Amino acid sequence: MEFQTNDTWELIAGFGEDNNFPILLKTIYGNGHLYILTIPEDYGDLYNYPRKILYIIRSVFLKNSPIMLDSVSKIGLFLYSNDCLIIHSFIPWYDEVCLILRNGYTAVKDLVSRKIIKSEIEKGNNVIRLRVSPGINKVFKLIKE
Repeated sequence: MEFQTNDTWELIAGFGEDNNFPILLKTIYGNGHLYILTIPEDYGDLYNYPRKILYIIRSVFLKNSPIMLDSVSKIGLFLYSNDCLIIHSFIPWYDEVCLILRNGYTAVKDLVSRKIIKSEIEKGNNVIRLRVSPGINKVFKLIKE
């Protein structure tokens, strides 16, 4: 793929001591947009991206999803076509994650405890804040109320 700087927008860049490099690029392609996520030579470096960088990447690739995850790295979001989802923490400590609900969803039902967790409005978004435990799956179903 040829890289032309005049028609490509750098959405995220990394900076080194004497250089910089693109992480996420956007360009017009046909009637749509093409996003290019560069992968580091050492794939494990993806886990070193800060939460703010991951937020932008997830915003792009989960654009049409009914839910978006806002968290540190090593938190897995597994989406299913029946409005169910699993969140799994691969980090060895407790942490908080945010689920941003879209498409009219306003709550989630914990499929283990059967508890319904309603969203709060934050900056115009329906947001649910959850505490995740190391190595534990949280299983939910999206709810429209």
